[in-house]
Amino acid sequence: MLSEVEQKRNPDSIGAKSRPVASGKGKIFVISGPSGVGKGTVINLAKPGLKNFGQIATLTTRGRRKGGRRERDRIFVSEAKFKDMIKKDQVAEYDFHHGEYYGTPKKDLEKLLNKGKNVLLEIDVNGARRIKKKYPQNAILVFIWAPIENIEKRLRKRKQNTEAEIQERLKRIEKEFRTKKFYNFAIENRQGKPKEAAKKLVEICQDKEQDMLLDL
Repeated sequence: MLSEVEQKRNPDSIGAKSRPVASGKGKIFVISGPSGVGKGTVINLAKPGLKNFGQIATLTTRGRRKGGRRERDRIFVSEAKFKDMIKKDQVAEYDFHHGEYYGTPKKDLEKLLNKGKNVLLEIDVNGARRIKKKYPQNAILVFIWAPIENIEKRLRKRKQNTEAEIQERLKRIEKEFRTKKFYNFAIENRQGKPKEAAKKLVEICQDKEQDMLLDL
């Protein structure tokens, strides 16, 4: 069923040194990929086909935004509170970018897993490493990619960045591409065909869901 998907044969290569006991029967589908690759579009198109998935709000230290469509999916805390949660091992994964912390609350994640619910996390490679380290038996890592020239076209079409910012992003994207080999699956988001990528993501989730049911 997944013949069109580039499947990796080394599922534990990220964080393989740590082998904690699996938390519950649910799976954590980690979705990563460079900025401008269209991860959000692919995920939103895939969601109607994703069954038995629970929702988790993201922890963040940034301020609230008026009218933001994703504000209800955020838990706003102070930087001091966030750092305290990290020390107390209450954050499953986190990252710091644009001057703010973002992370996944461990309690909420494990509550869903223990109920047998699956979870989809859109996080970067650093978060993927932490999730794979803490939940090696639960985590399925999926990398969304596209040819760098297509990503450059999308970035330029947005007209939100200077030339220097675009060049800096392209350098960062090249580094991110080198992490693709550590993921269980890689899906190409072909230009103008995000529905195809979404279909492949749903196939991966359904395939792993069936594996989970067979283990019960």
